Amino acid sequence: MARYPVFVVGSARSGTSAMVDALRVAGYNGFREGMFLTLIQKFEHLIDGHFSAFETGRKQVLIGAIDKDQFKQRIFEAVRQTVEDNNPKTPWLDKTGGPQMISSLPVILRLWPDSAVIYSKRRGIENILSRVKKFPALKFEEHCIGWAQNMKAWRRVRATLNKDAFVEVDQQDMIKQPEAVAAKLRTLLGLSEEQEKKMVTSMSSKRPQETDAGSSSRTYSLESAKFSDEQVALFLKHCQGEMDAYGYTLDESYRAAGATRA
Repeated sequence: MARYPVFVVGSARSGTSAMVDALRVAGYNGFREGMFLTLIQKFEHLIDGHFSAFETGRKQVLIGAIDKDQFKQRIFEAVRQTVEDNNPKTPWLDKTGGPQMISSLPVILRLWPDSAVIYSKRRGIENILSRVKKFPALKFEEHCIGWAQNMKAWRRVRATLNKDAFVEVDQQDMIKQPEAVAAKLRTLLGLSEEQEKKMVTSMSSKRPQETDAGSSSRTYSLESAKFSDEQVALFLKHCQGEMDAYGYTLDESYRAAGATRA
C-alpha cells in the first residue's frame, strides 16, 4: 500500500493541481480541493485567545478546570474523523493551498503520523505573473505578499519536520525533469515502478494550469516580466528575501547554480 494520506500544499499557481493529477494516476483518491483542514489553525488561535482572555487558574471557575491542550486534541480528533469519513477509499490525498494550511502541518502530522507532505513551489516572478492574470481583482502588492507568506511559512514549518516526511517540488522541474520528480515521489511514498511511470506520463502530458499557452514553462527576468517601476519596487520589498532564501535569481536562469532542486 502506498503511503498515505498525502498533503499537497503550496502557493496558488505553483503546480498543485498538476501534482494532484500525477498522484491520481498513481492510484490516489480524494477531492481535487480540500479547504477544510485550515480550520485547525483557526481553532488553535480561537482556543488560545479564549483561554488567554478568561483562564484564571482557579479551579472553581470552569475554564480553569479544563486542560487546554486536551480540549484542543478532542477538537482535532473530530476534524481527523470527519476527514477520514469523507475519504473512505484509500490511499487518499488532500490538496489545500495557502500559509494557513502550511502552518497547520505540525498538528496534521500528529493526527496522521504516517502521512507525507508535498510542497509545490514556483519562483516569485512567474508565480506573480500568473496570479495577476488569473486573479486580476487583487492588487499587485497582495499577490507579492501572498507568495512571500507561503514561502516563509513553509521555511518555518519545514525546519520542524522529519526529512523523510516531505519533498519540495518546483513547477519547472515537473515540466522539464518529470523523471527526477517522479523518482523522488516514489521514494517518499513507497510507490511501485509502474506507478512511477504513470506519474512521469502525467507530468509530461498535462501541463500545470496555464493563463496563456506555454506560460507554465516560460521563465522571465525581472526586466522581461514588464512590471512597472512601482511594481518592481513592491516585488523587491516583499519577495526579495524569500527569493534569496530559496536560491531563486532575478534573471532568466531561474535559480542560482547549486540551488536545491525537487
